[in-house]
Amino acid sequence: MERENPHKLPVRIELIGKRNYNVTTGVTDNRWVTARKSTQVVERSITMEEQVQEVLDKLRPFIQRDGGDVELVEVEDGVVRVRLLGACGSCPSSTITLKAGIERALMEEVPGVTEVEQVL
Repeated sequence: MERENPHKLPVRIELIGKRNYNVTTGVTDNRWVTARKSTQVVERSITMEEQVQEVLDKLRPFIQRDGGDVELVEVEDGVVRVRLLGACGSCPSSTITLKAGIERALMEEVPGVTEVEQVL
């Protein structure tokens, strides 16, 4: 890797598991050199709502491909309420999208989700 500014060292951050990462700095002859250390990442517990939103964000491109979208309305006692927008809001297959797609993914990836309901 060519460096434009010789005083600026490139930095590579490599995630190791959920809690640690390695930081490596410096390049010599196109090879990373040792200046590596493992550091504890501050752990922050994320809410169920944030976890649900992350999963919906992963699913969104597939839903948008068919002209629709999904909006998180609320998460309460393990029940996720979403609003299907665009083409998905009026599509006869929206129940399949909701139950076989969104609900299945949320129940697999977010502990505590028991059901997904559509809000009109």
